[in-house]
Amino acid sequence: LIIMSYHKLQSDGWRDNSSYNREGFILAGELFRKNENKLTYFGNHTSLKAYLPSSIDQKTFDENPRAAAPTWAAAKGYKQYDSFLGGLSYDWKISTKIKNTTAVFVNYKENNEPRPFDILKQYTFAYGGRTQFSGNFELFEMKTTFNAGFEYFKDDYSGRTLENLYQQNNGLGSLQGNLLTGTQQNRSFYNAFAQLRIPILQKLEVQAGLNVNKTEFSLYNNYPELSSQKYGYDAIWSPQISLLFKPNAFQTVYFSASKGFSLPSVEETLTASGSINANIKPESGYNYELGGKFYFLNRKMFAEIALYRMEINDLLVTQRVGDDQYIGINAGETLHQGIEISVQYQWRINSIFTVDPYVSASIGEYKFEKFNNLGTDFSGNQLTGVPAHTANAGLTLNTNFGWFLTADFRFVDQIPLNDSNV
Repeated sequence: LIIMSYHKLQSDGWRDNSSYNREGFILAGELFRKNENKLTYFGNHTSLKAYLPSSIDQKTFDENPRAAAPTWAAAKGYKQYDSFLGGLSYDWKISTKIKNTTAVFVNYKENNEPRPFDILKQYTFAYGGRTQFSGNFELFEMKTTFNAGFEYFKDDYSGRTLENLYQQNNGLGSLQGNLLTGTQQNRSFYNAFAQLRIPILQKLEVQAGLNVNKTEFSLYNNYPELSSQKYGYDAIWSPQISLLFKPNAFQTVYFSASKGFSLPSVEETLTASGSINANIKPESGYNYELGGKFYFLNRKMFAEIALYRMEINDLLVTQRVGDDQYIGINAGETLHQGIEISVQYQWRINSIFTVDPYVSASIGEYKFEKFNNLGTDFSGNQLTGVPAHTANAGLTLNTNFGWFLTADFRFVDQIPLNDSNV
């Protein structure tokens, strides 16, 4: 079995200095199969070059909305990268009740980004593996399914900035100059996880799981000064439990409670001067969800509803401190809560035409519970960049000979653009 895919997307761009070219190749398949064991592979290569017009002021937009920012147009600024992701996966049936899947992967990305203020060059090389055991066993005469495993991920990043001498290049765009900064960061991630699914009663199941993560990283500044730092986070424990009730084959009601986390990105772990920010913490949160999935009218109508409440501690927020220079901060406590509803219906008009209408909505509240940044208290304000309410509706007219006509409507509530909500 071999699967090959190639894609290419090219655009001249509507604004000045905004042409876009992306192409990629995917190769996947099986190397061998024996009984119920098999070895599969996957590879993906992507190449991109996208010119950047950047932002313009209101006066320029009114006079010529196609214009690029003058400095970006003069530098012919762009973003270019080549990336590759490849991996092997082996499925092994150990016995009639236990299976194992083990995978290894490698990933690299080389990035070149000439900007008016400098030229950024980045290289990332990552590799890792994951092994997972799954199966079933009897627990107090209840057939219990399980999965458990371990994964390791290593990420080596190096970046440097150089002078951009585009103003001395006779209108030909970016020209590489002297080295400005050089940085290298290595990160290691360890995850161990386990999950059980137990049918307590004929129509009631309980599912419980636990994940533990350990992350360590080191930073090496190569230029203009030599320095090194090492840092790590305490082990992060993430438990989860859920109940699943199925009164019949067409209805499901569930409740879940879990704790999760998100680690800072490479940029967020650094201060404006390029050293490790020992004050930045992984964000963590508790999520509670109650919902259901239901079929009606002989499975012609499908509805979903979910009520949720998520309490986030140390929310990661990115702040701009200079030209394409960002740092991460923790935004205290935030609250995300609301209700999501969706309904789909299939109406067969005759042997040729069917109409499939749908509607979905999200009604929520997202706000800073406690957030004080540089002496300004934003507690109680709406969360920046997140609309409180959204809605979608539409319908599709299908035919049995492949033609279809679709119409969609989308509503997005006002979005706060800054922490002050002004």
